[in-house]
Amino acid sequence: MLKKLDTCQADMIDWNRTSFGNVVHQVKTISQYIDKMQQGIITATTNQKIEQARKNLDELLIMEELIWKQRAKAPWLKEGDRNTTFFHAKASERKHKKVIKRLKDDTGRQIEAELGVRRVILEYFVEIFRSSQPEVDAMNGF
Repeated sequence: MLKKLDTCQADMIDWNRTSFGNVVHQVKTISQYIDKMQQGIITATTNQKIEQARKNLDELLIMEELIWKQRAKAPWLKEGDRNTTFFHAKASERKHKKVIKRLKDDTGRQIEAELGVRRVILEYFVEIFRSSQPEVDAMNGF
């Protein structure tokens, strides 16, 4: 089961990269492109290219902001704030809070080692799925 979840996570990461690419890298690349174009001679053609690049940059910045808002899961954030450093910090903080550090096994012993915690979780759900009629209370109690 854990292997399937890991595989699913890897597949979703690959899908994200192929569908959206590395947004942070794209923002940096387009910003450098705009700077380079502005340093040269400005003609009607280069001006159009700069405007199109700015539109693309704005879209990417919105995507980047949404990515960090989703990871931060902070519902009180206001629209239009591009403080991605803040969002990154909130997402990282949330990630560290969402760690199971210890569990009690069936015998009541406290398990603190990561592999032991994984084993307890796996055994718990395997037992539920093996049962021909799992109790709803058993699934809600985890």
